[in-house]
Amino acid sequence: MRRAFHKDKGMASIMDAFMFLMAMIALGASLFCEQGQAVDTDEESQARVERSLAVLVSITLEVPSSDGFQSDNPSIELLSLIQPMDAGNGFYLQQWAVPQVRGMITGLLRPGWSYEWSVDCDGSKSVLISDGCCSDMAEVFASRIECSSSSDIWMLTLKAWRG
Repeated sequence: MRRAFHKDKGMASIMDAFMFLMAMIALGASLFCEQGQAVDTDEESQARVERSLAVLVSITLEVPSSDGFQSDNPSIELLSLIQPMDAGNGFYLQQWAVPQVRGMITGLLRPGWSYEWSVDCDGSKSVLISDGCCSDMAEVFASRIECSSSSDIWMLTLKAWRG
């Protein structure tokens, strides 16, 4: 009889230990989530936007094939996918690249950020990709890089804000 009583105490101790571990895991997870949501300082946010634009300027994408197989396709620089519009008044990014670039920008800036990536050439500004609308109260961080093609000089701008 005595032995069965001690056996039940042992199970209760094990269950108490598991409950303690579960509580510590829940506490640790909530602290980790709160720390991950910490807001960057202005300098860190500006540096994040500058690094993101530098990556966009130097990145290459794999060109999709028409039959859906991408294994042996060549890569192409992202900047070469920015094309002038037929009317000659503005630029656009080739449509097949938009989802890939959108995902890259979101990954570089982190979730919770909205952005606008644009090109300015001879006073004509064209928005290549935009995600979200900037409110009047939002603090906007921006980076600009000058690029040149065969005959034009472009100003690539990445604006980003939380929200």
